[in-house]
Amino acid sequence: MVIALVASVIFLAVIIFVLQPLFTRKPSYAYLQGSLGNPEDSNVHDMALEALADIETDYRLGKLSEEDYRQLRIQYRELVSATAGYSTDSAESDLAYIDRQIEHDLSMIKANQPVTEVQELVCPRCSAKVDKDDLFCSKCGAKLRTTSIETTPDLQPHPHATKRVRLPSLDRKRKALISIVIACLLFALATAGIYLQQTARNASARAVGTIPSNNVQTIATYGPGDLVFAGDGTTIWKSTDGGKTWESLSGIQGNVTSIGAIDNRLFAVVNFQVWTSADQGDSWSRISSAPKLVAITTDSESSKIYGFDAEGNLYIGSNNGTTWDKTTGPEQAGISSATIASVDPLVIFGSSPAGVFVGTQGAWGSANGTVNGALPTKNVRYVAYDRSSGERGTLPNGGNIQGTLYAATDMGLFKSTDYGTSWVKIGLSKDLRALAIGDDVMYAVDSAGNIYVSHDKGVSWSGK
Repeated sequence: MVIALVASVIFLAVIIFVLQPLFTRKPSYAYLQGSLGNPEDSNVHDMALEALADIETDYRLGKLSEEDYRQLRIQYRELVSATAGYSTDSAESDLAYIDRQIEHDLSMIKANQPVTEVQELVCPRCSAKVDKDDLFCSKCGAKLRTTSIETTPDLQPHPHATKRVRLPSLDRKRKALISIVIACLLFALATAGIYLQQTARNASARAVGTIPSNNVQTIATYGPGDLVFAGDGTTIWKSTDGGKTWESLSGIQGNVTSIGAIDNRLFAVVNFQVWTSADQGDSWSRISSAPKLVAITTDSESSKIYGFDAEGNLYIGSNNGTTWDKTTGPEQAGISSATIASVDPLVIFGSSPAGVFVGTQGAWGSANGTVNGALPTKNVRYVAYDRSSGERGTLPNGGNIQGTLYAATDMGLFKSTDYGTSWVKIGLSKDLRALAIGDDVMYAVDSAGNIYVSHDKGVSWSGK
């Protein structure tokens, strides 16, 4: 939304910049107004001729009233005569030349033909004025053409002209406005296309199933199959068909805040205690040596468990959670989830009331993004990292990384490929509560307990 707003502002600024000269251009006769000019100035004559052309154009476009038009025309015809610098007949020839050009332009417009430019006939060697029928220059003797010089058939060039005088096309503003309108339409269509595409994707995001709970706090995949586990404020839920149907597990009760798996073993945080199951959740046992935690994440490569307590301290568990080491954490309260991006060096992300945080080599900080790439909300309920997403990114320090970080928020799903430096919204615009990543599959659950499945890295969400 922010990017679209900035793009719209820039687009409108460009439109105003393009249109401004068309409506604020000062006509040539305005520069001479208030004085008939200095007859000694050799430029005044040419400016007066140009002013007459502008007066005609503005009158035809309705920018001058008939009274002002007649008054200005008389004034500048007098100025042409006064500054001609040669005989009265020559000055009258200038005026007649302007009149003929105007009549020619009008006839071309009526015939729906483009307005042509009067051609000045000069010698290509010495620039002396020549006649259209001259074969040789009378000044330097240069050969002009093998045949007579061609010019506009309807119009003779002015013999005393010192510069080209071209009347602006009457369609110039119309063409400019049409171009602007087309550009606006294309911009609107592009914006509407993006919006409709996002809306269509969101509309096609149908739930594959529903957990009968409006307080789901965690979800996790188990193995390569369709086995999925979820936890709410009372129990653990299990699905054997990829989230379509769910059953509660009677072997464990309490506030389930986090679930993870290593190989064939499940781990769950229930009422701040760590429990484990080796038979796909049919039976559970509490790990008495484990510290009191609020969130855990598991890493199959290192077979370790990473957990946070209520004060934000980090614990690392090994030997199936029987041995734990305490280390420096973000010291944030209210941590709701965690995920591992890298083990060596250790890079771990988490979600809290402050949004997304990141820890690497003992240093902790925010991963909410910056400027236009910032997350639009700090209400981040869950984070998950997919190391096998195939995406690569670059860190601000130039380092290269691979994998994708996802954040489930109250405004939908977001992803980052640069460790949370910038975020983009994708796929699912729901009030999300939890997220799980498995082999070529992603699961998301919203505030109503609806389960969504994606097989294309979160771009689209639907059933199998």
